Amino acid sequence: MDKERASALTQGRSDPIAESWEATNISYQRVLDHLLELSAKHRDKYRVIVATHNEHSVQHTLGRWGLRPNTPPPPRS
Repeated sequence: MDKERASALTQGRSDPIAESWEATNISYQRVLDHLLELSAKHRDKYRVIVATHNEHSVQHTLGRWGLRPNTPPPPRS
């Protein structure tokens, strides 16, 4: 992270590291929501694999898909 921060500073970019654990989760959730929306609208173009160890993100994703834990996703058409 120190190298990424130093590189950004040298190149005049903003700090690419989230300021806190909570900010990281919020950023991840926003990107995840965007990808899930794209995937739902354009099922033939996008495939999403959600890889996280964050329980909240897993539960959120399952809820967006209308699933409960340990329920397989519906087949893609």
